[in-house]
Amino acid sequence: MLAFILEFIPILGTLVSGLVCTLIALTQGIWIAVGVLIYFIVVHILEGDIIGPRIVGEAVGLHPIVSIAAVIAGSELFGIWGALLASPIAGVLQALLIAFWVEWRHTHRDQFAIASANDENVPAP
Repeated sequence: MLAFILEFIPILGTLVSGLVCTLIALTQGIWIAVGVLIYFIVVHILEGDIIGPRIVGEAVGLHPIVSIAAVIAGSELFGIWGALLASPIAGVLQALLIAFWVEWRHTHRDQFAIASANDENVPAP
């Protein structure tokens, strides 16, 4: 229950819950505490660095690297709120940029003309 509640605090939540659970497991023996610590490290790496960005990326339509970069930048700039809102904001920015790019290409066709064999502007070889 402690790990679930503290998971909502980026980085520190997992660290604190892992340390508390490891200290509690230490009362049962050193190897159980080491096992609990390894479990927390593996689960945190899998969830935070591999599974989480893929899920968010697929839901929002972002590449996982862009999602990770957005979360890091958001948390550094605006703390917990920045980390929570970084991926949706990055998704909106991506959608706006794509819409702008498509519209710009549509209005500036001459700059994006694709040469074909039937095109009269293609110079002869």
